[in-house]
Amino acid sequence: MPLRFGLHYFKFLSSPKQFYNALSYTWGSEVDRAAISVNGRRLMVTRNLLEALSHLSRSFFYTYLWVDAICIDQSNLAEKSIQVANMNRIYQHATEVIAFLGAPSDQMAVRRSRLAYERLKKFATERRRIVAACEDDLTLAHSLSQFSRNSHELAPYINGYYRDSVWESIVRLYLLPWWSRAWIVQEACCGPKPMICYGNIMMHFSVFEHLLDHFELGRMEMDESGQFEPTHPPLTSARRLMTMRGRREDGNPSFLEIIYMLSHQQCKDPRDKVYAAISLVDTHRKIIVPDYQKSVLEVYLDVVQYCLQNSNHPCGTLDFLGYASSSSSRELLRLSSSSRTSIPGWIPDWRADSDYLTLGNNLRKRPDLHCHLDEIAWAPSVSSEYMRLTLKGWAMYQVGQSLAELYQQASSDIQREMLTTQLCSLFDYIIDIFLSGFNQVSDETNRHFMDHIQAIDVVTPYTRERSIRTIQGDTVELGLFPDSTRAGDILCSFLGGSVFYVIRQVGNGIYKFIGEAVLMGQMDKIEREGSLESFILM
Repeated sequence: MPLRFGLHYFKFLSSPKQFYNALSYTWGSEVDRAAISVNGRRLMVTRNLLEALSHLSRSFFYTYLWVDAICIDQSNLAEKSIQVANMNRIYQHATEVIAFLGAPSDQMAVRRSRLAYERLKKFATERRRIVAACEDDLTLAHSLSQFSRNSHELAPYINGYYRDSVWESIVRLYLLPWWSRAWIVQEACCGPKPMICYGNIMMHFSVFEHLLDHFELGRMEMDESGQFEPTHPPLTSARRLMTMRGRREDGNPSFLEIIYMLSHQQCKDPRDKVYAAISLVDTHRKIIVPDYQKSVLEVYLDVVQYCLQNSNHPCGTLDFLGYASSSSSRELLRLSSSSRTSIPGWIPDWRADSDYLTLGNNLRKRPDLHCHLDEIAWAPSVSSEYMRLTLKGWAMYQVGQSLAELYQQASSDIQREMLTTQLCSLFDYIIDIFLSGFNQVSDETNRHFMDHIQAIDVVTPYTRERSIRTIQGDTVELGLFPDSTRAGDILCSFLGGSVFYVIRQVGNGIYKFIGEAVLMGQMDKIEREGSLESFILM
């Protein structure tokens, strides 16, 4: 006999909490479905949801439970758009949020999950004791670090000699698909901290937060394939979620910061990379309304409009351009519902899971840009019909040769040594403008700047998908440019931008967007004197 449920209606009243709980779970395969009964009618749900409902109704006895697949008519795009816009309120008003990670698959797994639960309880109890005994933050930080490094139950991972099956079972909870879903970010961040449920055991979200800190303090790291090695990256999906929760509690992160984080998360519908982020933005700034009748391209264009219209700068912000590339435009063309033959490179593809570091969004010293008084009323404009972005700014320089070409043409060791000196100066400059406090070392023995090998390691993330070039002129001035840059491309400064941009002329006043750029010693001179020009990007 299928599980039986009834639908009940709730109104959002002035009361901050309603008497229902909200479920957060992984949808799973759409093909593998099972039947439940809702108001006496048969409803097909995914196997993952059936498993969650079975465990919650059997073990925890929740009376009212909000579940997206049941409470939203998924076949009605208009209703779906309205309900998605209310998702933050649904989770904010819930008495409790239950995050169902899954369930053990066999009796051995059940036994391990029970042992894991007991270990988690022991960890939480010991941590509370340490916190209660510390009178200040410095003492607390030191005590927690010692606890992480000296815990005999964690030591096998620190030293790398053998494994502890209970800790292994716990760590694998962080690798379950729930942590990597796009929608769980708002489900875990908008409402109360969720209760993490795995089968018949339940533990508060904060325990998993503290445990991840415990692992990292103890230098135990594990990669996404489940390999335990000290040199592997941390559990990125779980850490990303907890970081966003912390950013939300400390202050509202920017929309671009949120949507970039969600680009690393998984979802079935590419439009949800945007719609899942809306609830995490200041309500007074929302201008993107969920509409599942729009194409992916139209939704991603809405993000561009949002950035141009929601900025402290009177001419909008162009930081979104840091996430755009010509390769992403080719992918967006495939998803476009129109008959277009090309998509402009200035529209970011938010489906991309990339560690690509943008320049404008990571600047430590952002230039103080001001529009000319006669341009205050002007703002960048987007033509949705013709897919053109109109900007104003200055054409600064023409791009010259690559560093490799310069080395090849160097006719003497002195010239090559000068190029090497310029390269090291560029590394210095990049570190200065992107890495706050990197050179502020108090130890007298460490005042000297790192050697060249260390500098390369630090700068490498910013050079990914970029190459070092010079601008055309009598002197060698190096900078970071997109890999697709060619000699003769134009280096521009646009109103609303915080870095330089590379464009390529393709017609009279028409340009193709190439990407962001940094020019050594020039980032505090982004805005120039002289007449502003109009640039149409296509």
